[in-house]
Amino acid sequence: MTVPVRLGPPEHLGLVVPDIEAALGRFRALGHRFAPVTEPLARIRRPGGAVEETPLQYTTSGGELPYVKLIQEVPGSFWQQDWPGVPWHHVTYWADDLDEATARLVVGGFAMEADGLEPDDRVRYRFLRTPEGARIELGLRVNRDAFEAWAGEAI
Repeated sequence: MTVPVRLGPPEHLGLVVPDIEAALGRFRALGHRFAPVTEPLARIRRPGGAVEETPLQYTTSGGELPYVKLIQEVPGSFWQQDWPGVPWHHVTYWADDLDEATARLVVGGFAMEADGLEPDDRVRYRFLRTPEGARIELGLRVNRDAFEAWAGEAI
């Protein structure tokens, strides 16, 4: 029997949407506040070693957990809807040690899907899938304060 991975509550729910501005309007109408949209070059590495670079647009709500993260869909990339019309992309949890948490999750049936890379190729976050197909993101906990500060800019 494996020791369970204790990651704490989910940080955010990642939704991939076809029109981020329209989605922002709808979620604001529900009472959510959002941080400024950021436009990074997302770099992920697949298990076979291939690195994909994708210009992204995304934002996060602020306030109470879990946050709602809206990601502009990029067709043909990792950042697209898995099933047309279903925007759910991932649920994020923080981990102190990505490799240790990953090893425990893999023993429990999860499959590695991709690593999110810093410009110098250090792993910043990791995506895994449950046997049922649900995707989770493990964020490196040392980055939590920066994420929380960004979420705190929600207006």
